[in-house]
Amino acid sequence: VGGIMFAAVMSVIPLIITGGIHMDGFCDANDALSSWGTREKMLEIMDDPHIGSFAAVRASLYLLLQAGIFSQISRWQIMLICALSFVQSRALSGLGAVIFKSAKVGGDLQSFSRPAARAAVTVSELLILTLTLAAAALVDLLPGLCAFVGEVLCFAFYRRMSYKKFGGVTGDLAGYFLQICELSAAAFAVFADLIRSAVI
Repeated sequence: VGGIMFAAVMSVIPLIITGGIHMDGFCDANDALSSWGTREKMLEIMDDPHIGSFAAVRASLYLLLQAGIFSQISRWQIMLICALSFVQSRALSGLGAVIFKSAKVGGDLQSFSRPAARAAVTVSELLILTLTLAAAALVDLLPGLCAFVGEVLCFAFYRRMSYKKFGGVTGDLAGYFLQICELSAAAFAVFADLIRSAVI
């Protein structure tokens, strides 16, 4: 198929597999952040099942940008690194669920992470990250490392933004993180490959 069809299908596959649950969190978080309200007001907005105009616009921009990035993939190695980044983003999200402070009592994320044995979860998520990073580096060192750098930067941003704006993390913010993490990893990998090709 052509590059546009490839990019469109690549953008749709994660939504089909997850049922759009993470994109829902991305939309809810964007509606809340765009309100510039108090912490309580933003948490209330995230609980609202309706989508606002800011979320609709940003979800459209997200998918357009994601399709554009995927259209630049020309080698199977970059495709595999992007696939590994989906595993890494979820490992980072699981790590955040047990080591970051929760923004509210009784939220979905807290009910998911409360029973977890924190040490066991932390070790297992770090092991997954180590193995997938090693696999990505073996596939293609520079794009693999760059994708991981993008994910770590998103993880740091996720913690800082969540604590500053919401007082901690929530399930919707975890979805927001996953979406920006996956987009950043793909962008870092693709552009590292393009820049390297142009230089060499």
